[in-house]
Amino acid sequence: MFVLCLTLLGLVSTSVATPIGPKTAAAGVAALAIAAKLAEDECDDVGIEDNMCAVLYDEQKCKRSSSYLSLRDKDEGVLPLFTTGLRRNDVESLIVRYRCKLELWDDDEGLKNGDRPDLVIDRTSRTNLGRNKYVDNLGDEDEYKHLDEKISAYRCTCRESSLGK
Repeated sequence: MFVLCLTLLGLVSTSVATPIGPKTAAAGVAALAIAAKLAEDECDDVGIEDNMCAVLYDEQKCKRSSSYLSLRDKDEGVLPLFTTGLRRNDVESLIVRYRCKLELWDDDEGLKNGDRPDLVIDRTSRTNLGRNKYVDNLGDEDEYKHLDEKISAYRCTCRESSLGK
């Protein structure tokens, strides 16, 4: 991606020295806009630390500049309504680490009452082959959109590695 941006920048800087028409200039601007969009980080670019179970983000594409909540193994709770950090009904993207399971509830009483989770993202199967689950936008994926900005409670658990630590 970095190489693409440098190449486009080189083309634009070369074009600046050469007179160009409005159509060529518009094409150059459009190319730069596309390159900038492609260069945006997504959840798989952000990644997740080995000692985390999952991370919940306030903004799409797991933007670390917005509020987020890092969950460790066996973390559970209810997101607060009033806080300067990640709030209830505000999660838009997330990452679940391989060997971990994230359970989510729309109702803030769901966890406490022992209700079935509204969504389970389970990466504990060995068939996942070491892959984390990256969700750039809950609202864009059919199986998750019902909880886009509606998550109130969570529980995260992980299994030990079969090969040792």
